[in-house]
Amino acid sequence: MYLEQYPNRPHILVTAEELPIQQAIMVNDPTSEEGKRLSFTGPADNVMQIVARYMNLTYTYRRPADNSWGTLLSDGSWTGMMGLIIQEEVEMTPGPVLMGHVRSKVTDYSSYVFTGGFGILAARGRPKVNPWGFLLPLSPLVWAGVFTALVPVITVMLVLPSLLPQHANQPPRQETNIFNCVRVLLQEDIRTTREWWWWERVALGVWMMMILVLTQSYVSNLMSLLAVRHIDNPYQSLRDVLDDDIKIVIVENTILHHYFRVSNGGHN
Repeated sequence: MYLEQYPNRPHILVTAEELPIQQAIMVNDPTSEEGKRLSFTGPADNVMQIVARYMNLTYTYRRPADNSWGTLLSDGSWTGMMGLIIQEEVEMTPGPVLMGHVRSKVTDYSSYVFTGGFGILAARGRPKVNPWGFLLPLSPLVWAGVFTALVPVITVMLVLPSLLPQHANQPPRQETNIFNCVRVLLQEDIRTTREWWWWERVALGVWMMMILVLTQSYVSNLMSLLAVRHIDNPYQSLRDVLDDDIKIVIVENTILHHYFRVSNGGHN
């Protein structure tokens, strides 16, 4: 915003509202009919004093009737300080006013004077022991993949003996091979006195390697879960807050109040 000095020292109306760092006070003013005038303490008024001194002007504060910052209503009108500015009842406000798309369409912002951030505070879940915690290290999709992979391994054990003619005179081993696959999955040993065919060794060897990798991943993740108890984090997006059955404490007629009122989606 370009600042220009006025030679005739004009008087303007300025609007402001209270914040924890900005309080409304009444100061003595002999030029006023009541002998006092409205003023504010805090960084916003300090900025306003600098602007007034540089531009050679004087100003008087005017608070909105509803003592709010202002929000857009369904009929297109504005309340609070925004309403005073849009209706040209005052010339400006030192803020601090949050920048927003809906406000930028009807007003002009200066360069940044204050910067800050906002967050949503919510109660965190308490540490708890989940009786089904032994299932947490692996997602349902992984568990489904394990049992799905068991099917082709068992199928190979059942089908190959009938496809190899050199084994036609051998006693059936399908039942034994099926139990061996299940025993590997359950981390049990395999004992047999018969001679192993080469394809049985390959199939069981591959299955053992898969189960070894899966088991080591499961054990390490399970130890982590047992060492650090699970704590729920209920809010991952604005949509989660809107959908939750809670009471939200927020200043009415502010840009944040507007966002919560009209939002139909959330962002991480």
